[in-house]
Amino acid sequence: MKKNNRKLCLLSNTFGTSKSVERFGGFSLIELVVSITISSIVVALASQALIRTQVSFTKDQKIIENGQRISSILEIIGREIRQAGELIVDSGFPTIQVKSQGTKGSSIIIYRAIGSPISMCTAFPTGTAVTELSFAIDTPSPSPCQIKASAISPLTNKFPPTQREDWLDKRVAGGGTLFGVVNSNTSKTAQPFLYTGETSTSGTNSMILSINMTSFTTTSAINFGDSAYLVVKKEYMICGNDLKVRINSKVESTTNTPACDTPNAVADPTAVLDTVATNVA
Repeated sequence: MKKNNRKLCLLSNTFGTSKSVERFGGFSLIELVVSITISSIVVALASQALIRTQVSFTKDQKIIENGQRISSILEIIGREIRQAGELIVDSGFPTIQVKSQGTKGSSIIIYRAIGSPISMCTAFPTGTAVTELSFAIDTPSPSPCQIKASAISPLTNKFPPTQREDWLDKRVAGGGTLFGVVNSNTSKTAQPFLYTGETSTSGTNSMILSINMTSFTTTSAINFGDSAYLVVKKEYMICGNDLKVRINSKVESTTNTPACDTPNAVADPTAVLDTVATNVA
């Protein structure tokens, strides 16, 4: 019996007995709520930072794209502006104009001459229908609008070359009709016309030279000495997302007939509407 008790004591000493039970457990409800709250705040802050970064990147991209569009527009129009006023000697000529197109924005009109001007020998009040313009020459004559018969060359039996011959050559080379404007030095307005031909009126000792045109009605008075020019007229405007140019239009663009509208082939036969650049707006 004593021997058995000793064995039990040995076994008891060998394996021991636990005086306390070790606790194994997870988060308490309060700890879980706090953890979720903190995690939510961190995720929200990170999301806001990401969104701000994305928005900032998008804005920067738009700024860069807008800058590139503006740069391309300025490059195109800049070349025209640098050439504006070529061969135009009148200080009051409106070589560059900005016109309002109402809610559709504004357009910019640029004129460039393609030949020497001629000086008017006739005057027309406002509202006059004009089909012919007589002009002066540089050489002395009985009147500023006449060439003396004695000026005929004995070698060619012709009158000396004048602006009229220069205009005739350009008209023929241009297909028979050219775009021109009469500049009123008083009102500083450029009145468009279509140059279609020439006439000569011979007198006893002189000849008056004239140019013919499709009829136009003066919007301001044409005075003796005002100048007429053959020109290239270009009107630029943003139409939708494109940069367009209206070339040699004698119909003035307004809010009712904006520069973006397709030209009327009957009322404006020389006008052309062309797309210069796309996706610029």
